[in-house]
Amino acid sequence: MQRNLTAALPEFITVVRNSPRNLAPGFRLYRNLNALSDVLKSLAESAGAFGPKDQYELLAADINGLEAARTAFGKRVESLAEAQALELAQLRQQLLQSRAQKNVVDDNTAAKPKSSLRKKPKPAPPSQSQPQQ
Repeated sequence: MQRNLTAALPEFITVVRNSPRNLAPGFRLYRNLNALSDVLKSLAESAGAFGPKDQYELLAADINGLEAARTAFGKRVESLAEAQALELAQLRQQLLQSRAQKNVVDDNTAAKPKSSLRKKPKPAPPSQSQPQQ
């Protein structure tokens, strides 16, 4: 847990801050926060059941803060996922419309006659009139 808090978690946070609209790093951070939250809740429950009250209260306050941050971040990831899904749906619709318009234009254009490779008629040979005397 200590290694997670000192190494992994700060790295996840840095990646999310550097690319806030990228859903994958946000989801990784959210999963990490969930795992930490579960472990810390268990620890706090044990401290509350078997330890001094003052230690439990300190842990409970920290866990409440972590839980609030996790919940807020979860809502942010969900919102980002919904926004990206909407954007993707709009782009797909635009692509379909663009393809449909292209097909309509292609279907309605008159077929251009293909250039025929007709041979030009050979000019008539010059009449070979015999000179008149």
